[in-house]
Amino acid sequence: MQDVSVLIFPSEPVLTAPANTCNTAFVLPAVTPVVGFTVQYSINGGAWATAPTIPTSPGCHTIAARYVLTADCGPTLAGASGDGINGTPTVPVLTAQQ
Repeated sequence: MQDVSVLIFPSEPVLTAPANTCNTAFVLPAVTPVVGFTVQYSINGGAWATAPTIPTSPGCHTIAARYVLTADCGPTLAGASGDGINGTPTVPVLTAQQ
């Protein structure tokens, strides 16, 4: 018998746009925490970070968030992230034993 490890990533975080206000500090939107994962943000298409540099210039900014695994889980290493897209698995090949 062979053991199989399976890791299911949570769905991608849902972000709610903050109210459009002037002369207020930029605040990252809240993301629902998921046990075993941390949240990383990308602002304006920049690098992913758990504590990104907050924009200080006025204007519109794009924000993306993702969940990142905090500890190794079987063959999946800590720091792995999922995009919420699952591909079609390949069909297993069976070989008859003689």
